Amino acid sequence: MIHLINHRFDINECDRQLQELQNFLATNPSIPETGENGLQNFFADRPNLILLLGYWHFGLEPSFYKPEVSLFNNEFRADFVVADREKKKFVFIEFEDAMEDSIFKLKSRKSDLANTSYDWASRYEHGLSQVIDWYYRMDDYERTNKFEEYFGHRHVSYTGV
Repeated sequence: MIHLINHRFDINECDRQLQELQNFLATNPSIPETGENGLQNFFADRPNLILLLGYWHFGLEPSFYKPEVSLFNNEFRADFVVADREKKKFVFIEFEDAMEDSIFKLKSRKSDLANTSYDWASRYEHGLSQVIDWYYRMDDYERTNKFEEYFGHRHVSYTGV
């Protein structure tokens, strides 16, 4: 069974933590995913920001969260998970680094500015691939006892971010 941390969302504390996030982003033009100044550490110390991400799933009122969640016996891992009170709605969250070229990379360095085009960066594709893998595995296991053992329900609603 998935074990999560119960936390009551505090809008005033979340507002303060959003200001901290704004300052963090303004003072760090490049942010690694992990490590002392990484995104995972920043968010791990601010549970209200993690719970705020739970609102990404329509109708989910966040009540539980957990960092570094292994899905189905370490087959996949999410940086964070948020769940509602009944643990029937989930948001699985994946962070990647925040560097200048983390989302887009220049397609051709020979083009002039008028014809500049971009491709998805490998870091973006890596994160997106992880979310797709979660969806695939969740859909695959949803018809099994393993799914119910893990979530405590035969069916849950979920979103990956």
